[in-house]
Amino acid sequence: MTPRIMVAPLDWGLGHATRCIPLIDALLARGAEVVLASSGQALELLSGHYPALEALELPAYNLRYSAKNSQSGAMLRQLLPIYRSIRSEHRWLRAYLQRHPLDALIADHRLGLWHPELHSILMAHQLAIQPPPGMAWLRPLLFQGQWHFVRRFDEIWVPDAPGKNELVGGLVPEKIRKLTKLRFMGPLSHLKGQAANLAEKIPLLVILSGLEPQRTLLEEKIRKQLRRLSQEAILVQGLPGKIRRQQKGTLTTISFLGSAELASLCRQAEVIVSRSGYSSLMDYAALGKQKLILIPTPGQTEQVYLAQRLAARKIALVQQQEQLDLQAALEQIDSFSGFPLKEDLSFLLNEGLNALFDRIISDNS
Repeated sequence: MTPRIMVAPLDWGLGHATRCIPLIDALLARGAEVVLASSGQALELLSGHYPALEALELPAYNLRYSAKNSQSGAMLRQLLPIYRSIRSEHRWLRAYLQRHPLDALIADHRLGLWHPELHSILMAHQLAIQPPPGMAWLRPLLFQGQWHFVRRFDEIWVPDAPGKNELVGGLVPEKIRKLTKLRFMGPLSHLKGQAANLAEKIPLLVILSGLEPQRTLLEEKIRKQLRRLSQEAILVQGLPGKIRRQQKGTLTTISFLGSAELASLCRQAEVIVSRSGYSSLMDYAALGKQKLILIPTPGQTEQVYLAQRLAARKIALVQQQEQLDLQAALEQIDSFSGFPLKEDLSFLLNEGLNALFDRIISDNS
């Protein structure tokens, strides 16, 4: 039999989609029929990467960050729209399954994509939402709201490996770590294993990502500082679609890059400037990057938490967007170790997929 498996990443930025690429590749290598489902730029990226696969449009979350440094108010105001989106995608799945069979569904942070008659897997790294500063009293309420949906999934896959060098830390609380249905799948990076061109070094590589308007606000700030520094640099805007390249002085701007080209640039880069999104950090860890300047999205509590953990371990230098000083960061960067090149943990993904395929065979026998 050919298992029919849907892979459905969240559309908040591109990280959820890019980290699904090694998962999809592994499913296809095992002979599965993969159905893609997402929305916005995430669906555009995956359907462009896999043009032969069926690609379905899910209800979009349509979230935007505030232009202010604090996102607390904006995020709290969006809790109800997020809940509605979760309910909407759940209704979409129920309607879809009335017409089309599936053997399993892997939802990357899409909490509504579960069904009692379908083996439903939630892939997630943040299973305890970090409350905004000064609002710790929200922590149990946010956890219970998230747990209301998380508990409905048959399995929980965490794209990380447990241990002292894990990335997730407190984003996966002990209560959930003890669940038998939780499985660490190892880091998932779309850059690992890509061919590298190390012919020349790139002094500075800036990789932008995330929701608007904060993505654009950071780009504008970085451009101004690069002009003052006259620093040779490449800036990848993180805007999928038609690829555009522009050379102006010492700065090369590229709208978007596929996995192979981005992996090559990352390996050539002496210093990388980036957001501290979880999927981006998995990429840099997979490549063993030594010099990282992280700029968490203002008020994005998950990115702030991850950046602070890495700064405390002297892995990456962290600057706040409103106080960004690239010259000072470049002067201090040698004090940080970067990620060591990790051992191959692909066996964790293989073990998880072995168990999934055995389950599908058993259900269909």
